[in-house]
Amino acid sequence: MKTLVRLSIAMIIFTASCAKAPISDNTQDVDDPTTPKVKGMEDMNVSANFNWKTYKDVNLNLTGTENSIVKVSSEDGVIYQKAYLRNDSYQMKLTVPAYEKNVKISYMGKEVSLDISSGNVTHVFD
Repeated sequence: MKTLVRLSIAMIIFTASCAKAPISDNTQDVDDPTTPKVKGMEDMNVSANFNWKTYKDVNLNLTGTENSIVKVSSEDGVIYQKAYLRNDSYQMKLTVPAYEKNVKISYMGKEVSLDISSGNVTHVFD
């Protein structure tokens, strides 16, 4: 009988300790009355010229001094493309995330950061 009473008390304490914690005071109120409610796509107010694409195309024109591998990557090191660059001009169409502003190019032990915001980039390796 004592075991049953102890087990019941333990169960009550366990279930009471599983109560949901109160929400912190520094969270934003999700039901803010000043924010308009959007229930579907037709309720959204989106500009007609808004670009929905999550990627962009960049044309790279690279000129090397010797035959070697060129590696194009993000600033974080994600490799987008590799190519064999000969001692002449090479054109590369690169598709990158729309938020990218720069890419790193590695060639013959040298690394260069290039601004790709224009969409057309030319670089000559020395």
